[in-house]
Amino acid sequence: LIGKDRSVMLIGKNRNTLVLCLAILIGAIIWFLPPEGGLTAAGVKLLSVFVVTIVLWIGIGTGWTSLFVLLALVILQIIDVNTVFSTAWGSSVPNIVIPLFIIVNVMIDSGAMQYITEWILSRKIIHGKPYVFLLMLCVAITLLGTAVYAVVMCCFLLEFVDDVCTSIGYSKDDKFYKAILLLALWICTIMDGVWPFARPIPALVIAYLAPLGYEISVLQWIAVSIPFTILCIACALFIIKFIYRPDTSKFKRYDDQAIRERLKSKPLSRSG
Repeated sequence: LIGKDRSVMLIGKNRNTLVLCLAILIGAIIWFLPPEGGLTAAGVKLLSVFVVTIVLWIGIGTGWTSLFVLLALVILQIIDVNTVFSTAWGSSVPNIVIPLFIIVNVMIDSGAMQYITEWILSRKIIHGKPYVFLLMLCVAITLLGTAVYAVVMCCFLLEFVDDVCTSIGYSKDDKFYKAILLLALWICTIMDGVWPFARPIPALVIAYLAPLGYEISVLQWIAVSIPFTILCIACALFIIKFIYRPDTSKFKRYDDQAIRERLKSKPLSRSG
């Protein structure tokens, strides 16, 4: 087993090294391209780093690669260090995301997340009705998405989905687990474009269309995005129920009364 683990680690390291070399090679090729299509020389350099970023994120991940890219922007003198620092750490995003991550982690460690999960599962309205539960999950994500960033919702929901399936008796290999996870991530992704305030995608689209003569107000955006969200939720539930078709037998059979009695015997305290 130890030899097998070492082999897996070596394969992972070799793969990451290969992806890093490939990303740098692609970036170098773009770096030396002549400016065309309205791009300036600085724009071509920025584009090369952007492409390297995408390759690293897809091939390796978003951890150290993000810091590597920020460092590259400074070393290559594409953007000055003050601008990089103020943009990466001085915006409202890390100031909101980091505290929310801390709150989610405290909820997990204290047992509050498990309590909330079991409280939801003990409601009679969803007992034996897996797709009513999935619909309520979509509604909860939609409401939560009005104030919480998608990345934070994903962190919260990953633990929530894991607790739900563990409480019912599903494992990560079961299709029902994957169905809940896919649905949660789909709706989280959609919610990142529903509200035109404090969200990068709508802001970029509105800013891009404005010079072209298409002025889009907040109300106009919401008038389209909310019906679109409802349509996406309906399509997602349809795909899961009629195409993916997970086994919901355990959900229909779990003992909600036992969960309610357990919650009464062990109520949530201030310490968890």
